Amino acid sequence: HDQAGEGEENEETMHEIRSKAFKMVRNEGKSEWKDLGVGMLRLKKHKETDSRRMLLRNSSTGKITVNFLLYHGMNVTVAKNVVSFIGHTEGTSTPYRIKTKTEEQAKDLKSALDHEIEFVHGKSEP
Repeated sequence: HDQAGEGEENEETMHEIRSKAFKMVRNEGKSEWKDLGVGMLRLKKHKETDSRRMLLRNSSTGKITVNFLLYHGMNVTVAKNVVSFIGHTEGTSTPYRIKTKTEEQAKDLKSALDHEIEFVHGKSEP
């Protein structure tokens, strides 16, 4: 399930990396990190609209576990080999963590994200 899949036909992959994703969930009144599994995280560019999104399919199940549009003002941070940010899914702001194998890969992912977010920012200017 590490290949591009349905819904990606009109998109170009700008960056991809094998990683493990986590998202913050509320469970019985407490917040905790939920393991979304390992897969290929891709930064996608739509060929016609130029919109940018982040997509991750679980390698084992093929299920999409991360899927949202990148947005102006998205703040990406790196701590060792973990990249953190807030994603907007189904109208809710959700904290995510993406764990890479190395610190270098995490820095590369942050750099790629910052580049794509900068493009989104430029498009939102009048």
